[in-house]
Amino acid sequence: IQPPQQQVAPLSLNAVLAPEATVPLVDGPMERRLAEFLPGGNAQALESVRETLTTPQMAQAAARLTEALHSGDAAGLVVELGLNQNVAGLGVEPFLRALQEATPKPEVEADDE
Repeated sequence: IQPPQQQVAPLSLNAVLAPEATVPLVDGPMERRLAEFLPGGNAQALESVRETLTTPQMAQAAARLTEALHSGDAAGLVVELGLNQNVAGLGVEPFLRALQEATPKPEVEADDE
């Protein structure tokens, strides 16, 4: 007889995007880049980037996207974002791996030899 295996809860976007982890990472340049995606996109929106990360609406949206990623209902989003569908399987982790794969890498300056 084998001991029962513990079931591990699937990763959620709320765990990844927890305000205590994300808010400190938002600096001035990042706020300006993110602000263009917020309603208004103006100087008043800059501070609201941090505020948005802490709202119940953000947590609810992350929970719904998590559900969609785990159920396969986010397949249209994966296609729309142009993510590699072979990498972006069901769940948050495959989605994040596909996003990471699709993100341009910063260019490293080659040393002159």
